[in-house]
Amino acid sequence: MRRALVLSIALFAPPAMADGLPVLSAYPGCDYERLGTVAARDGRRPDGSADDARLRMVDYGRTFERLGVAGAERGANALVVNLHEAAFYTTGGRRSARPVYLSMTAAAIRLRDPAACAVAVIDPDALQQRALHGELQPITLEPWSSGP
Repeated sequence: MRRALVLSIALFAPPAMADGLPVLSAYPGCDYERLGTVAARDGRRPDGSADDARLRMVDYGRTFERLGVAGAERGANALVVNLHEAAFYTTGGRRSARPVYLSMTAAAIRLRDPAACAVAVIDPDALQQRALHGELQPITLEPWSSGP
């Protein structure tokens, strides 16, 4: 019974919290204030050198956490991903299971009433799988403004 309880809690946990901040795939339809842009990077781009075979794989969750720290420093209570770049190492026609370089840029926003706002939260593991399989994550861009 204890294992079932732990599993059910894990299944219902919020999918993408960056240092406590939700990471969104699109700007919300409710009132918000834009606080600026934050960025996070992890790993190194392959450059064709012999060192490429020793590149470490990066983790989307860790990059989301770095975005969250940067967003929290600006006073944000949510982040909206604007740019996502992942580089995989390929040798012998086989691509690494996870990226070796990851760069994400997001808008730091403050939702005026977070409880009343429906948002589209990004799951870091699902975003990593889309990148691995060449699937694109739709991103909604908006002109620089302070809200809707």
